[in-house]
Amino acid sequence: MITSIIQFPFLKTPLSLFRVLKEITFFNETFLVPNPPEEYLRLKYGENWKTPKKPGDYEEDVLTQVAEMPAPNNAGKLRQLIAKYLPSQRLSLIKVLDQQGNPICGGDVVLVGLGCFKTNKQGCVRFYVPRADYHPLTIRFEDYKETNYLQEIKPATTYIFQPKKNLPATGNPVRDSGSILVEQSRTR
Repeated sequence: MITSIIQFPFLKTPLSLFRVLKEITFFNETFLVPNPPEEYLRLKYGENWKTPKKPGDYEEDVLTQVAEMPAPNNAGKLRQLIAKYLPSQRLSLIKVLDQQGNPICGGDVVLVGLGCFKTNKQGCVRFYVPRADYHPLTIRFEDYKETNYLQEIKPATTYIFQPKKNLPATGNPVRDSGSILVEQSRTR
């Protein structure tokens, strides 16, 4: 039995909110909305949905909510787990370095639609990529955090991430900081 639906951007919403829609009037127009609307807004925008957000905060909330949910036709948690231990031609790697070029151990790499990963002692995360596609990417370690909302990730590719500026946890997106995710060629 289907109990939920997936809405953009990969947000799981209970089907019960859509079974008996509620009629509301907005600017002299009548609309049918999920019922109860407050529950839908809470699920979609978070617990503080009534509080206006600063630029970038809504996007961060969405990324947090959908980070572990696989995108349709993408790699699920089981596939990511298998990819950790079995070689695959679609396995990619991101190595996270600090500003001095040292590997970051225990950092977070969040690729929406692919999963949430922790860097190992070498600063690396490995993950399965079914096909080249664009994914929101967040990298966090210590008091540092950056998000790139449109990062191309390809199968069988190694990437190096190194911040160019020291941004606090409330930092700007990668495009504003000068940080880059550099694609490295693989040697066979």
